[in-house]
Amino acid sequence: RQLVSMGYEQNPYEECVFNRLSAEGVQCTVVVYVDDLMMTSTDKGMIDNDMAILKRKYKEITVHVGDIHSYLGMTFDFTIRGKVKITMGGYVDDMLKRYNVKGSTTSPATEQLFQIDEE
Repeated sequence: RQLVSMGYEQNPYEECVFNRLSAEGVQCTVVVYVDDLMMTSTDKGMIDNDMAILKRKYKEITVHVGDIHSYLGMTFDFTIRGKVKITMGGYVDDMLKRYNVKGSTTSPATEQLFQIDEE
């Protein structure tokens, strides 16, 4: 509700995404997952203004500013203007450790992928 009261509209196809356009036509997008938000825009002032409103409302907000951000197991790299590179290296490493996966393989897999070695 807070984002909607600030002029954001909920995306009709993805309910955790909210968008707002400034008077100049610049978009600000907020992605919500439980109590984690990621806000992006080409207009830093727009982000600063909206973050100030959220800080007044919720008091204890941790803000991470910069070109590279971790969010929900993904790393978002905005170092190249106009582009974003999304990787999941940390998440993959965590899953490999969690399930004790060792070794490596090549991809695409060969036709032996679904053959069972009885040994």
